[in-house]
Amino acid sequence: MKIKKQFRRGMTLIELLLYSTMLSLLIVVAAVYVWDISEGKVKTDSQSEVNDNAEIAMNEISRSIRNATSIVAPAAKGVPANSLTLATSNNGQVIFDVDNGRLRMTNTRAQRVSVDVMLVIDVSGSMSGQPLTSEKAAANSFIDHMDSNFDKIGIVSFSSSATLRQPLTSNFAAAKTVINGLSANGMTNYQDAILKSTTELTGANHNAEANPVMIFMSDGVPNVCNNWWGCNPTAAARTASDSAKASGITNFTIGLLQNLNQDDINSARAILQYIASSSPNTVDHYFEAPTDSTLTDIYNQIAFLLTATGSQNITSSIVSSDLAELSFTNVGNANSPGSVRVQIKISRVNPNNRNEFSSSVSIDDTISLRPNQ
Repeated sequence: MKIKKQFRRGMTLIELLLYSTMLSLLIVVAAVYVWDISEGKVKTDSQSEVNDNAEIAMNEISRSIRNATSIVAPAAKGVPANSLTLATSNNGQVIFDVDNGRLRMTNTRAQRVSVDVMLVIDVSGSMSGQPLTSEKAAANSFIDHMDSNFDKIGIVSFSSSATLRQPLTSNFAAAKTVINGLSANGMTNYQDAILKSTTELTGANHNAEANPVMIFMSDGVPNVCNNWWGCNPTAAARTASDSAKASGITNFTIGLLQNLNQDDINSARAILQYIASSSPNTVDHYFEAPTDSTLTDIYNQIAFLLTATGSQNITSSIVSSDLAELSFTNVGNANSPGSVRVQIKISRVNPNNRNEFSSSVSIDDTISLRPNQ
């Protein structure tokens, strides 16, 4: 019997070169693919940045124009200028111009504006423990930033119903004592809290020369209202909020939503943003605390917004994009308080100087003054 031997043929030089070439091609294709993805992300990020910064700039400019009482400069109609000066209701001015390629807003106030503030504090059962302890510290810190020569503080607490704990007063020590004595239990009645605060801010204790302000804080969604049977707690809160705003009250809202599920977070955020007196298309009067430890920072920020005096130079949040073009044109007419045409172009040059990935956005819009709305 013959035994047949089999031998494995080795790879030829041609085959080796062919396989090496194919492997090299695969590496090149993969590298190009990764490069394309990376470059695409750079371009997308660049465009997203300029869009966001343009929105920030226009929101601030539009809000200031709408709230202004008159246009100081440019005074000449139809002549573009690179700066805008607006008169405000507190005998001050707001000035927009460009500083080193960044939008600059200078806010001047002729005098300190008094405020009457109702602190509306959620004391429902979910606030017990550390959340309420942090809320007390934050509210007390807010009071420390106010001036009893100008301002008054009132306290409303709410759970299943609301209670006026402290009528508007310039006795800040008394207000702090009330805050420190709060305890938590019960459900969450937004409606009653807003109604009782509105009554106090429009009643005999309110200083007619002071701006009425409500700072409404909650850690959850409204789940009860004054008419226990057949009422919708959210709808009732919205109606009460509408009434407060119609009475001239400025509402700030604070959401401490850390312990809610996502559906409840969305619901609470929506109603708190509705209650807030934010400028159109913004949420600038709504604040959200990621943790209870950040409540003090938020209250202090609101205190600054309410009491800031003198000349302030505020540079907008445009960090990486440049104002390539900015012009303001007074286009008002005799039948309106005034209008301003705003033309703005914001650009961003890619950090690697890749011009094909540079981005820009241009806006041309006319905004009318609406000081009484």
